[in-house]
Amino acid sequence: MAYWKAVIAHLVRTLLAIYCMSFCAHIFAGECATPSHPIKAIGGDVGAGTAALAGAAIGALAGFGSAWIREWFESRRNLTRLAVELADRDFADKLKQAEGRGQHGALPPIGAFYHYYNNVLQAIATNRCTPEFVRHNAIAHGDVEEAFRFARRQFEDRLNAHLDEHERSSPEG
Repeated sequence: MAYWKAVIAHLVRTLLAIYCMSFCAHIFAGECATPSHPIKAIGGDVGAGTAALAGAAIGALAGFGSAWIREWFESRRNLTRLAVELADRDFADKLKQAEGRGQHGALPPIGAFYHYYNNVLQAIATNRCTPEFVRHNAIAHGDVEEAFRFARRQFEDRLNAHLDEHERSSPEG
């Protein structure tokens, strides 16, 4: 609602400014900008009123465009901020749970959590959040966690094999 109030206020200010400039042009420019002597424009003769309306339309469209772009970037920034906060909280909770079970470092990176929450929030913002989407996203997030666990097990197995080999090859003394 505040967005449309700002757009309408900008439109009214632009129209008022164009009207004032057109009125001042009539007074100070003499015959050059009077209705009986139209202003020369690229496309031919244009009356002062027509020029004022065209200027008002261009100003309103420019104001509307800039307000729309600003709102779009602001909403994206807010969604990103919310996704980061949710990911941070979820990661901290899962880290506490993992530490309580003695599984230090058993979590995927926080970026996986951010990616999950960002997908969910984007789906909500674009009205694509269906039970099917939520289920698919949860499975994908679970797959990321499982892939991370698998990679971690592979790394630990290789590390243990390397340490065992190193112990066998080192001279005992």
